[in-house]
Amino acid sequence: MYSQLPPPGPGEVYFRLGPFPIRVTPMFWITGLFLGMYSMRDPAQLIAWMLAFFVGILIHELGHALVMRYFGDSPEIVLQAFGGVTGAGSYPRWNTTWRRNVMTCFAGPFAGFLVMGILFGISALIGDSFGLYDFQPFALISLGRIPILMYFVLYLLMICWFWGILNLMPIYPMDGGQILKAILEQHFPRTGTMRTFQISFIFAVFLTIWFVQRGSLFGAVIFGMLAFQSLQALAFFRQN
Repeated sequence: MYSQLPPPGPGEVYFRLGPFPIRVTPMFWITGLFLGMYSMRDPAQLIAWMLAFFVGILIHELGHALVMRYFGDSPEIVLQAFGGVTGAGSYPRWNTTWRRNVMTCFAGPFAGFLVMGILFGISALIGDSFGLYDFQPFALISLGRIPILMYFVLYLLMICWFWGILNLMPIYPMDGGQILKAILEQHFPRTGTMRTFQISFIFAVFLTIWFVQRGSLFGAVIFGMLAFQSLQALAFFRQN
């Protein structure tokens, strides 16, 4: 997701991957543990899950960063609570046109889908020894006594798929919401922003209900908050 970068905080891990500075906040690890600790059967699964969570979200953000760098920016990546964010200072050149907006926002999910394709291709070449064709995108599958590498591959597939699809939902400020905003503001200059938040609110409410029905308190809270933010934005635009 592209957004304003949060300020540095205590306990963060700093490193560089090629030209990209990367920060990892403590809340990122806490979020990963919260998502994994209730589903994992043993420590090996949890370790594989945390590694896949880190790699999967980083791949997504690197997709944004690569396109932003192509357009002349110097992006930075922050992995934080509920995912990650990629930004490039106070005046990023990538958002000078709506097409660049769309390309940059779509690049994150696309990077995850590309990794999925590579993993499935490797699986086909080696005779599906990873068992990847048993992969179920929306639920952790029963893994039996598969080594930790197999856990990692399966969880990485799940994250690349689920995180990519989720981010393409037209909910602001997720990637899909930013894509929708760029397109609507281009084609409907007077009402595009208002329409963006109307659509964002509807989809956020729908996903909140969807997660509630499936007993996912975490998902329901996240999308409930996004629905409330969209409602607040609508109220602001109506008053102005």
